[in-house]
Amino acid sequence: MVYFIIWLVLFILILINYPKFMVTITTILLLFTIAFILVELLIAIILDSTPYTTLKSGSLLILLFGTLFFISSRYHLATKKKS
Repeated sequence: MVYFIIWLVLFILILINYPKFMVTITTILLLFTIAFILVELLIAIILDSTPYTTLKSGSLLILLFGTLFFISSRYHLATKKKS
C-alpha cells in the first residue's frame, strides 16, 4: 500500500512537470522495488516455499506501474530538452 501511494505521488509530480526530480526519485524507487522482489524470491527459493508477500501485496504490479512511470518520466525529460 505504501509503494502504491508513493507511485501515485510520483505520477502526480510527472503531470505537474518535474521531470529531473522524477527521473532520480523514480530510478531509486524502482531499484528498491526490484531488490525487494528479488530478495523475497531468493528467500522463497531457499526455504522452498511460495513468495507469499510478493504475490499477495501486488509488488509485481507495482513494479510494472513503476516501470511505466519511469519510462514516461524519461520520455518527458527527453522531449522537454528538445523544445
